[in-house]
Amino acid sequence: MYFSEELKYAVKLGYTITPHHGYRFNRSNKPFKEFVQTFYDKKRDAKDGAIRQLAKLTLNSTYGTFGSKIANETTSIVRNDEELEEIYNNYLVTHEAVIGDGFIAVTHGSNPSPEVCVDLEDYIGLVYRADRRVRDNNTSVSISAAVTAISRVIIHKYKTIPGNPCIYSDTDSVILQYPLSDDQIGTELGQMKLEYKIKEGYFVAPKIYYIETDQGEVIKKFKGVASAQVTKEDYLKLYQGSSVTVSGNLRFRKRNKVAGLNKLLCAKTIKPYDGGKRSIVRDSEGCWVDTKAVNLNVLEGTIDPTALVKSAAPDPKTSKLLAPLGKT
Repeated sequence: MYFSEELKYAVKLGYTITPHHGYRFNRSNKPFKEFVQTFYDKKRDAKDGAIRQLAKLTLNSTYGTFGSKIANETTSIVRNDEELEEIYNNYLVTHEAVIGDGFIAVTHGSNPSPEVCVDLEDYIGLVYRADRRVRDNNTSVSISAAVTAISRVIIHKYKTIPGNPCIYSDTDSVILQYPLSDDQIGTELGQMKLEYKIKEGYFVAPKIYYIETDQGEVIKKFKGVASAQVTKEDYLKLYQGSSVTVSGNLRFRKRNKVAGLNKLLCAKTIKPYDGGKRSIVRDSEGCWVDTKAVNLNVLEGTIDPTALVKSAAPDPKTSKLLAPLGKT
């Protein structure tokens, strides 16, 4: 499923888009402008590192909250047999544990279960409260989808600057061959920040890269493995198309274990990046020099595009199902 503004941007780039179904939402005029500006100013101007981190987390977690999944289970803390019995009489319980001082932690379904509910009136009342809780949960996947789509559009513009090749990009950052213009650099909302200048770098996969800055600083990122366990030679091997094996302690937390992390000595083999959504381009000497888009050819009649759209039950107060989409 795609956000309309991202599809409009793709059309400007020359793509042909044929929409089949979609949801129409009422347009709001920058509903988060004041919120974002307030906490961005706090983050930018903070003299205390804790205040800066708090403002940053507030900005970032809001997007995550809107896109969060409503939990199917919840854990209640009860203090006596009466409270415990009430839960067992209305909800499907999956776990129960004594946590000390007479308190019991009970994990159960978030919604009442008709299989175990002993009283019809109680069940109807609980369903009403559960439905009210869901509606008051302040989640909106459409908002999070719009945020990520607009972010992709913005970062794509930096990735396609004529004469300034993009070497690597992430959610909110790009590594370019040449500096950006002065008007694109600054501390105001929407501007970029020059983090460092790179002397040598290897970018072998998303979230996997090695950088040496012009100041002698080494920056390593390796998704799924502690960067301290990976050497420069490991990045070079992956860049050249060879697998590497990394040994070290893998941290994990056992289910229902309250305190402490367990460690397990293990070895993990990392295979070279196969290009994923893009094909790797190598020069005559076999060096990885670029990537190119993958062409996806679908044989006529093998896929019904309308079958890819799953039915849903939109909230009639906020959206309208269109089938098919007209010109809007």
